[in-house]
Amino acid sequence: MLKISKPNKKTGIESFNIHNSVCKNIKGCKAQGCLKHCYYNKIIRLYPQQKDFLNNNLSATKRKDFVDNMQKELNKLNCRYFRIHTCGEFYNQEYFNKWVKIAQNNPDVIFFTYTKNINLDVTRPKNFILYVSDDLNIWSEHYTKFDGVSRIKEKNEPLPKGFSLCTNQINKNIKCIECKKCIKGVNICFNRH
Repeated sequence: MLKISKPNKKTGIESFNIHNSVCKNIKGCKAQGCLKHCYYNKIIRLYPQQKDFLNNNLSATKRKDFVDNMQKELNKLNCRYFRIHTCGEFYNQEYFNKWVKIAQNNPDVIFFTYTKNINLDVTRPKNFILYVSDDLNIWSEHYTKFDGVSRIKEKNEPLPKGFSLCTNQINKNIKCIECKKCIKGVNICFNRH
């Protein structure tokens, strides 16, 4: 059975996460070298028990009843914003389309996330905010398909032109639920952590 992750101190928003084993087969993840710095690695290092939880969620995404099961969980939350994948990736078109269906079924909820899978048909409803995660600035020809661009930078590296630094990295007291830059389609930069 799938499980929703509770809001953390930074976000204040519920999320759905999966094991990152799917990322090794995604061209964009390999091209960006993100597996080395994947947030998943940090979670598993700090909370090793999360590995089974994330594996179970990954298995749940492959079931035919995933959309229905996710809807049941969303109905319990009665949330306005929902983050797809603080861990994980859209590992194929079928899985992405399941999230499109979920967003269509919940027009009053804003779904948002980041992807390195530039090979997807990312046609989606307006309440599904999708960023391309382009840490190396190599996919500019794909930017128009997305609502914004996200990038990781080293702490001493200057902020790239046209990007805004994640507000929580400036002021830890401001949560994503309060800032909403990532929901508004602002090109966003995160310090590597």
